[in-house]
Amino acid sequence: MGKMNYLIVSPVRTGSTWLNRVIAGHYDLFNIGESLCKLSPMIDPAEPTAEFHVGRTEWLPIHQRLPIRDMSQMEQMKLMKDKNGVVIKMTPFDLYDTDNIDYNTEEYGRLIEKTNIEYNEIGYGYSMSLLKEHLQPLTKIFLYRKNIPENFLSFLAMHNTGIHNTYDRFMNYKRPKRKIKESWTSFYKMHFDLMEKCYRDHIDEWDHVISYEELFKMDELCGIPLKQYHESYTLKLNRYDRDEIEEVKKLTGYSENYEIH
Repeated sequence: MGKMNYLIVSPVRTGSTWLNRVIAGHYDLFNIGESLCKLSPMIDPAEPTAEFHVGRTEWLPIHQRLPIRDMSQMEQMKLMKDKNGVVIKMTPFDLYDTDNIDYNTEEYGRLIEKTNIEYNEIGYGYSMSLLKEHLQPLTKIFLYRKNIPENFLSFLAMHNTGIHNTYDRFMNYKRPKRKIKESWTSFYKMHFDLMEKCYRDHIDEWDHVISYEELFKMDELCGIPLKQYHESYTLKLNRYDRDEIEEVKKLTGYSENYEIH
């Protein structure tokens, strides 16, 4: 039997990039990362963005040109199987074919239309049965965030700035604070509802269900001493004040102590 494969499923801004890199680095695995993800980030250059010197997300065009994205699904499975140990990061969206979920991709396309990013539903829906068939042994990890207002604000900042993560503690980054539009609450709700659906649809599959808040308090996961990697790979990007949190709670009803179910 070959090396263990790992699948991390999570909405954006839940610590998945850090965990992905920790697992890949600790066990010397081939890092597929988010190369197979369907949806691309939204960046709006027409509005003022975060202030920064380095760290701008420039990987998107490269990301979309990766050879693996032009492969058939079975070619992708074979590539990953041949690597003998991979780490894959997916959003809940990626475990469904577009036509089989109640997700308004037209609204997503409209929202990013002015960003000069070409929107295509690149990739496939990856069924859990397909992944299990071709990537045994497979450890499946579901990440989420208990503080949903913080995730809402982090999600909004990521799409407005194009900054997903940073590894540079000297990056001059300032998170933009803007009035929360109704379109943003509905946009986030699509992702939140799909997260819950994905969790429930695969309820018997998850080997580990971990919140962002728990992740950075854990001593160990999958045999990895997590605490020794806390200052590696990525740094905490955003912080939020109480007024912002209360505004999101008032507008959306989301909880700071959400438990997925």
